[in-house]
Amino acid sequence: MSKFNVTEHQRSKQALLEDNRRLTKWAAELERRIEEVRLLSDQDPLTNLYNRRYMQEALEQELQRATQSCYSVGVVILDLDHFKRFNDTFGHDAGDALLCAVGEVLKSRIRSEDIACRFGGEEFVVILPEASLAEATRLAKDLRVSIGNLKIKHRCQPLGSITASMGVAVFPANGATVDTVLRAADSALYQAKVCGRDRIEVNHTETPAGANF
Repeated sequence: MSKFNVTEHQRSKQALLEDNRRLTKWAAELERRIEEVRLLSDQDPLTNLYNRRYMQEALEQELQRATQSCYSVGVVILDLDHFKRFNDTFGHDAGDALLCAVGEVLKSRIRSEDIACRFGGEEFVVILPEASLAEATRLAKDLRVSIGNLKIKHRCQPLGSITASMGVAVFPANGATVDTVLRAADSALYQAKVCGRDRIEVNHTETPAGANF
């Protein structure tokens, strides 16, 4: 092989290596961007909790796993009391700051396997895989106290305290599907609101499917 051919071969090899490096870098960047898009589609942009769409999918998956493995799944729905009044008093930016603070409370108090979501507005949902009604209620009590102890400031202005009402239900005892267990927790939340707010109500209505679980 002539010197000229050897040089050309080396150049071609070097060019292929450079192309391979560029392709590897491009693929890594593409994968990173795909992950960013996925997170944006799953997350609430304000609180960085999971959003309602993800919550529905995650709860469906958890109920399927629970059915196969014969364990319960706790659901806690919480609603911030008098949030509209809070917004009207301090402004929507302060309301956003409060929602973010509540989101941080949820992330700091739940177990690693639990799933905290912003359901919409001032309402949040926590999914507790392999949790009994008593365990879900204990978490709700912890969250109620932690939210009540929040000391929030916005632009150096104290915003006062906030309370939360919560409803607790469990699959399959209170509902055998995503819709029914969510309705069971929401019904308990409604009772907490009716009974004076800043409290927890537990759904003790057992479904036929739950009785046979």
